[in-house]
Amino acid sequence: MKTLLSFQETETMLRFSVAQQGIETWVSCARGLRYPVAMADERSALIAATRRYRQTEVAHDEAREQAIQAVLAALRAGVGPTEVERLSPFTGAYIRKIARENGIPPAAPGPKRSDA
Repeated sequence: MKTLLSFQETETMLRFSVAQQGIETWVSCARGLRYPVAMADERSALIAATRRYRQTEVAHDEAREQAIQAVLAALRAGVGPTEVERLSPFTGAYIRKIARENGIPPAAPGPKRSDA
């Protein structure tokens, strides 16, 4: 049978004080101190989240490739790199990198024309 200990009794049992979820401590229940909910529930939630992540990973990769192709098309059409950066999910450095990898030359030096 489990016995409920008072705070003073619990404090004397523990050599080092630890944060606990509640004011009650059961004698033979160290797992209850570490995990405030049942482990099986947390593991099944983790498994489900991992499954969802892996299912959406393919869709994310496809969307990323489509965004890269749209960036390249915009750069080839003459849209400025600053405007492409503003409209895309990528940083300017990454846009320059993929542009160079795909044969798009850097913008000419000097002041840029504003289309605003």
